[in-house]
Amino acid sequence: MNSKKGAHISPKSKVVWLVGYLGGRGVTVVVEQAAKAVAALSAHDIHIVCVHELPEDFCPIPGVTLHDLKLPRDDDEVACRGLYAWIKQEQPDVVLYNDIPTVEALWPYLPSEVRAIGVLHDVAFGWRRPFIEYQKALNGVAAVSPFVMDALKKDLTSYSGVLRTIDNGTEYPDSVERAAPQGSLHLLFFGAIDRQKGAYDLPAVIRACRRRGLACSLSIIGGEADDLKEEIAQVAGPIEVNWLGRLPRKECFEQLVNCDVLLSLSRGESFGLVTVEAMSMGCVPVGYAEGGTRDIVISGESGVLVPLCDLEGIAAAVQTLDQDRERWQQMSRAASQRAREVYSLEAMGQRYLNLIESVMGSEVAVERCDFSNFRMPRKKYRRYATYVPASVRKRINQIVACSPRLENFLRKYKGV
Repeated sequence: MNSKKGAHISPKSKVVWLVGYLGGRGVTVVVEQAAKAVAALSAHDIHIVCVHELPEDFCPIPGVTLHDLKLPRDDDEVACRGLYAWIKQEQPDVVLYNDIPTVEALWPYLPSEVRAIGVLHDVAFGWRRPFIEYQKALNGVAAVSPFVMDALKKDLTSYSGVLRTIDNGTEYPDSVERAAPQGSLHLLFFGAIDRQKGAYDLPAVIRACRRRGLACSLSIIGGEADDLKEEIAQVAGPIEVNWLGRLPRKECFEQLVNCDVLLSLSRGESFGLVTVEAMSMGCVPVGYAEGGTRDIVISGESGVLVPLCDLEGIAAAVQTLDQDRERWQQMSRAASQRAREVYSLEAMGQRYLNLIESVMGSEVAVERCDFSNFRMPRKKYRRYATYVPASVRKRINQIVACSPRLENFLRKYKGV
């Protein structure tokens, strides 16, 4: 069934962000911030629907109505039918889908009057797959960075709707004019403690810094791992290392303003919100020219980027900033300005608002099916997760992560 709606944009449309859960970081923060920003910029009726779980202590978002459907994570059909019932009852004009595998099969069965936008947050094939399969059912497709869009757009061979790159953004504390550091540089690693995020490159970076005689300290935010702590302790020598664990967002910014260099070691960050947050506080990123980091950081101007796994290059960049504090201060100012102008909450909100109104005004037909014919598809792509034990998958991931280029290839093209 083809669905086509006239090009009429209501001054107050009901716009719904769909997300699996709220609280924490990653996609959930993007959804919270995007909905909040669009609510502040427009008269639209803004909602966030938490499909699975809304924490009891979750704080209200100004201008946004929250819904907690409490649909099961382990029964996709029940989740799809429950969400469809909510949509039929609430009658939103626009829904924006954000990384909810349990309900992706519902896309082709949405009511014809609903404008559906898929927002892609990751380049891994498992996340791109529903966009490929159900592209004819979508009125709009957005990617959170040019890096993600480049991975997706070649797959959309039958898509004719609105296609946009919507760079993420966020709100920041007041800007701080940072003077050049007077003592040794304070380095920061900020992110999940795993190989894909680059945490296990830290011992080699520390060794490379010590070989160059660099006097510096290192703080680590994002968790702990006993094996990594032990390895870093063995190589740190005079470099003071502070493990700060997981911190509330406010406390993260308090740490960022006291750090000079962010070690941005992720092997293929889809966007890089941590990098943007650090830049906003004048912390200069030094990292790999990979993924979304390459889009965010202008190397030589607002940070320094080196080839993937060039650990000596990372140490050399830190040494250059250590020896030339005036250059550090110039980069610090440029980093803060770029983050606050390009990746601000208002800038992201305007990009989403333009997307929503373009989709509302589009006359491109989409293909939808009658929900009475809804059947759950067989999900062959989940066999790996279903039949291979978690402990075995973890070991495979650890082995693959030892080769960053292989890891990126498998995530992007094979869905591992």
